[in-house]
Amino acid sequence: MPFAALFRIIPYYTKLFALFLAYLIYFSYLCIIKQLLVDKIILIIHIYFLNKTIMQQNQCLTMGRTQLAQMYFPYIQPKSAWEKLRALLLEDPALEHLTKLKRRTFLPAEVNIIYQRLGQP
Repeated sequence: MPFAALFRIIPYYTKLFALFLAYLIYFSYLCIIKQLLVDKIILIIHIYFLNKTIMQQNQCLTMGRTQLAQMYFPYIQPKSAWEKLRALLLEDPALEHLTKLKRRTFLPAEVNIIYQRLGQP
């Protein structure tokens, strides 16, 4: 028996109930999809603000060489910490030019390069 003929035989209230169930299932499906989209948007917003916070933390100001050295070696004297950091900078060819600077501070770009090559202190 074809589906259309079967549908004519079913009483009217059963047809309404079937139609109601179909709409309920469809609406539930739409709600699930909507919730998934909302969850995804919330996740994207969280990731955006997390990345923004991380980038703000990584933005550093001009930093004195002994100040930076003490961040890497906090338990030794400032002069000794600078000597150790200087030795680390001399080992890396990309960083050795930073030891020959006349100034006693590193610019933010230089600090970021040091962080990238040596890691965060």
